[in-house]
Formats: sequence, C-alpha cells, structure tokens
Amino acid sequence: MSASTSTLAAGRSLEHWNRAAAQYAKAEGLFEPEARLLKLYGSDFKRWSVLDLGIGAGRTTRHFAPACGSYLGIDYAPGMVDQARRNCPAFASRIVTADARDLHMIPSASLDFVLFSFNGLDCIDPSDREAVLREVHRVLRRGGIFSFSAHNLHSVPFADAWPMPPLNPARPFQSLYRVAKRMRRNLRIRPLVQHRNSSEIMRRGWAFFPDGGESYTVPLVYVTPAFQRAQLDACQLRLFSLQDCDCRELLGAHPPSTDSWLYYLAEKA
Repeated sequence: MSASTSTLAAGRSLEHWNRAAAQYAKAEGLFEPEARLLKLYGSDFKRWSVLDLGIGAGRTTRHFAPACGSYLGIDYAPGMVDQARRNCPAFASRIVTADARDLHMIPSASLDFVLFSFNGLDCIDPSDREAVLREVHRVLRRGGIFSFSAHNLHSVPFADAWPMPPLNPARPFQSLYRVAKRMRRNLRIRPLVQHRNSSEIMRRGWAFFPDGGESYTVPLVYVTPAFQRAQLDACQLRLFSLQDCDCRELLGAHPPSTDSWLYYLAEKA
C-alpha cells in the first residue's frame, strides 16, 4: 500500500470510527490481558499518572480511570470521544480529542503508564506508528510502562498457510469457539490475501489487511513480533513481555504464536 493509499485509507478509517461510536459503546468489559494489568499493577495505579490512547467509546476508561492517581483518555475520532464522555460522565473532563502521533499537550517524562488497547496502534500506518512510539517514549518517565496490543501477521491465511489459534486444554469451550471464529475469518480473508507475496511480506514484517472485526471494510496493519520489537528498540522502549489472549508468555517462543493479536509490555529505557 503506497503512502497516498494509506492516507486515503486513514481518512476512510476516521469516518468509520465516527460512525461506529454507538456500536462500540456497547462494549464494557476488559480482555483478560487488560484485566491482568489491573491485578499486576493495582497498588501502583493508585499513584500513577496514566494516559489511555485510543479509548474508543470509553471501554477501558470505565475500568482504568477510577483506579488511577490521574487519568487522561484520548481518541482521534470526535464521535468516539463524545460517546466516551456520555458513557463515563465522572471523567468527561479527562477525555479529549487528540492524535497519538502528536501529544504536545503532555509534558515530557510526566507519565508512569501508557495504554493503547484493542489494537488501536494498527489504525496507523507503519511510518507514523514509529512516531507514536517516539511520543510514548517522550511522555513516559524512566522506567514507565507502555502496554498495547497489535494484530499478528503470523495469523494471516496466505496461500501457503492456514494458521489456527493455539488450543488451551484448560479452556476447551473457549478454544473451540476461537477455532470456529478463526475458520470463519480465514475463509473470508483468504481470497483477499492468497495472491500476495507472503515471503516478501513476512520479510518486511508488516502489511495492511481488512479487519474482520470491522466487517472487512477497514484496512489495519498486521505486524510480526520481530518487526514490532525492532520498532520499540529504535524508540528506546524495551520489550519485556509478549502475551497471547490467554496471558501465556511468548517472549522468545518458537514457532511464533498464531493468535489473531498479541499483547506487548515495554518500558522506557
């Protein structure tokens, strides 16, 4: 996808997120790796300054804002921000429209924790993705933590691959549901990707693909963990944990996970 194409895609994406605000307002719960953050850092959050990027309709705001010493939630879609303020009236003054690529309103080294949930970073093309990481590094204090999730390029069903999610014997019904969901997704997305050069894409480490969660109408970035780690390193953010949707640690694991998306934890070096 060329730079001009990605710019057009970004414009269509913004229109989509504004229209989708009411639908996203129905989502209230946290994903397991997100809930684990509150358990893992619960006592710390009480004194931490937290920035919540890409809050959508306020799903994460409901849970993180009351737990934090100070909280700021932002989204670049005004429709989402309006919906989030309605959903979280107690924190409406701490929810603003802003772009994660430009956090000039936040002083350098002033935050303890930055969250970018639900693959929000994947709405941004790879070059601007690094701009986000540089801004995150700037606003974090030394040792501050950045948590985010991202679509996994190893989950894409190219012509030479049919990746399925890993089974979790401890959760058989949930595992079967994920397998059925992935099968449906693979059947839908395979015709859109099977003629693309998978070897070249995997070497590059990223690609735009239509997202199933958005009815295959919005192109989002999928990345390999290796590509994402290299970007983090370039921005002096040290990756110290990589987990799947069941909170299983994957850092250094081989072969790579085929989960649809992965959860990253990095700290400011």
